Amino acid sequence: MLLKKLLLFFALLAFTNEVIAQQFRKMEFKPYQKQWEDGPVTVADFQGEPVANANVSTSLSYQLGYYPEKLKRNDSTIYRFAAYSFMDRNKSWLKAGGNQQQALQYNQALLNLVEIHERQLQQQLNRLNNQFEAEQVTSQAFKQLEIEAEAFASQTKYGQDAAAVRQYLATTEARLAATRKEVVPPVNVRNFNYGMHFGIGYTVPTGSLGNYFQNPKDLVYGFDLGYKKTILLLNATLGFSQTKKSFEYFGFWSDDLPITMAMIETSLGYRIVDNSKIRLTPFAGWALIEFSPNNRVEVYRNRRLVERTFSAGLAFDYKMRHRLALIPSFLGGREVSESSIRTRLTFSPVSYNDFQKGTIINLSAEFNLVGSLLKRE
Repeated sequence: MLLKKLLLFFALLAFTNEVIAQQFRKMEFKPYQKQWEDGPVTVADFQGEPVANANVSTSLSYQLGYYPEKLKRNDSTIYRFAAYSFMDRNKSWLKAGGNQQQALQYNQALLNLVEIHERQLQQQLNRLNNQFEAEQVTSQAFKQLEIEAEAFASQTKYGQDAAAVRQYLATTEARLAATRKEVVPPVNVRNFNYGMHFGIGYTVPTGSLGNYFQNPKDLVYGFDLGYKKTILLLNATLGFSQTKKSFEYFGFWSDDLPITMAMIETSLGYRIVDNSKIRLTPFAGWALIEFSPNNRVEVYRNRRLVERTFSAGLAFDYKMRHRLALIPSFLGGREVSESSIRTRLTFSPVSYNDFQKGTIINLSAEFNLVGSLLKRE
């Protein structure tokens, strides 16, 4: 009875953990928000009203920021803080007359500079050690952009020095070529991995034991802890059955008596195959298997069959999706993980008494999650 309560407790613990998730979304840019990728700046991009009595002939308004993004690529999902920037067409203006071609080059160089800082910000966001650093990193990036933009304006006399404008335009184009647009950084995975699984199963008691109990239908759950290819598997099975016929063992067990089978396994496995699609893990270890009446009648409460035994089996995982979380968790870790459907076959010999012996064969289908933390750079 204590074993059943322990299994139910851990099941409740596993399935009632509160999950706090980011509100991931896709950035929807409005028509007046021009990105660097939209092409070179044109006269039509300057839709704002020139400032009266301004000492300059043009002004480009821009923004630099970040947002939580969810990307899907093939069978992978990427969660990250995505940097963004844009030119605000409604607030950018260009005075009529004068050398508009030179003014466009000046503004293109400035928009190039904004794009450079966006790419640099993205690289920083991809390498955060704490998700709360994102605001600080973005604020510092914007301040640095403002400082460099002011220096650019001063060096080119706010676009009036044609030679300086052409030189700075060439410089920003070279910097753009040298600063790659990073979506996913190089990933270095730690050797330790962890996982959890839950599902349903079916148990077949063989030998003389099968003459006394119907095949239980199971709920299955558990946890994995691994180092490289070696893995510790902790598995719990809660099965529901009935007696086929009555028998005497430390009291009378009637026929058609509701029965609970509780099984805890601790096994050591080795991943002999582990690629992008499948994982194959043979394992062996120790098991505790209990049959007890699932009945509220007082006379049945302390009756049970308990066996500590050897168990061995094979776990086959078919991988469905891969997940890369570049946003650090609250504990400060970035994570790579994968989801799979696990088929698990286990054999456990039992001998409860002289007339109830055999092998417990358990087959289960489970949803499995496995993850590893990324190394800090």
